Amino acid sequence: SPQFHTQSLVLTMMKLSGSVLVMMVVVMLQQALGAVDATSHQMQKRAMAELLVDSTLKAIETDGLDVVLGQINNLNNTRFRDTNDVNGYVVAFANNGTCLAHGQRPGDFVGRTTEDVILAKIPELKDKLDGWKVNTLMVEKAQAGGGWV
Repeated sequence: SPQFHTQSLVLTMMKLSGSVLVMMVVVMLQQALGAVDATSHQMQKRAMAELLVDSTLKAIETDGLDVVLGQINNLNNTRFRDTNDVNGYVVAFANNGTCLAHGQRPGDFVGRTTEDVILAKIPELKDKLDGWKVNTLMVEKAQAGGGWV
């Protein structure tokens, strides 16, 4: 799993489909790129995240929630992934913070809480994170039309 440094940027694009929060986390190690390249790279990753989240929401409308969640959880399905970025995948949570689909590690995270998922990726946040507050913040942002946190 990636190492998170103080110069890392972690953003989450999220939008709401009924009672399901659809999101994509974007992680960028700023120190690996020069300032101009970092800005361009960040814009590209943000655009891809928004595209994947929007396409997931459209698919839920046309194909149904259960079908889309199954496709996200199917590691052989690339429909909801950035195939150029191993960390470019969609995640879906219920409003109560339960992970419904995880595009990278469904076996580890589906059925777990927001806090469980975050701490598995960033163990340094143990005892510093209130997963319920993070979930509430994400749901509120999504209910307001979506965006970045």
